[in-house]
Order: sequence, then C-alpha cells, then structure tokens
Amino acid sequence: MNIDQDRYEYIENKLTQELDKFRESMKLIADEAMGSVYADVLPHIASDTEFNITNRVEGVVKNLIEGNFEDISTETLKPYFRVSDSYGMYVHIHMSEYSKMCENIYNQFKDDIQNNVINKLQAEVQSLKEQLNSAYKRY
Repeated sequence: MNIDQDRYEYIENKLTQELDKFRESMKLIADEAMGSVYADVLPHIASDTEFNITNRVEGVVKNLIEGNFEDISTETLKPYFRVSDSYGMYVHIHMSEYSKMCENIYNQFKDDIQNNVINKLQAEVQSLKEQLNSAYKRY
C-alpha cells in the first residue's frame, strides 16, 4: 500500500511540476504576444480610431453647413437638430449651445455670406421677372 501511495505522490508531484512549467511558458508566450500587440498593432488601432472620429465629426460639420439636417425641436429644446455623420450614424445637437460659433463664423465670413445672399436674391428676382414676363406674354 505504501508503494501505491508513493507512486500516487510521485505522479501528482510530477504533474504539478509539469503544469507549473506549462503555466510559466504560457505566461511568457502571452507576455510576448501582448508586447507585440502594444508595440505593433495598438498604434494603428489608435490612429484608425482617431481617423474615424475625425471623419465622423467632419461629416457632421459638413452636413450642418450644407443645411442637411432634420429639425427635431421640442417645446423645451429649440432649435434641436438631427444631423448625419455621413457614415450612417446621427448626432442630436441643441443649436443654442452653438450661437457663439455661428456669430464668429458670420463675423469672419460676413462679406462672403452677404454676397451669397445678395446673389441668391438677385437670381430669385431675375427668375420672378422672367416668370412675370412669360405670364404677361401668354395673356
């Protein structure tokens, strides 16, 4: 019986030693893999994330400037817009928070904005004149 007990303890000790060696070697492999991920992969993921965020923000700003947004104002939130980021996601923006930005943009580009408005109004006046002339000619 003592021989069986010794054999059992020997096998148990040997398995424990081998498991410890296995754990240590797996830890070294995991540490090496994580080091590779941090050194080789993570910088690309961070850059890609920054690039994606930049593109989404640019899409929102572009759509705001172009007037491509949906007014979802409520009694308590006016004006409140739903704007696409051009990647299938939407952002809800309470515009009163941006009144200072709009004022600064207007002040910086006042001449361009006024010229664009004047040109649009002149084109509209010309179109209305042509419509009136056309209507007069028909009667």
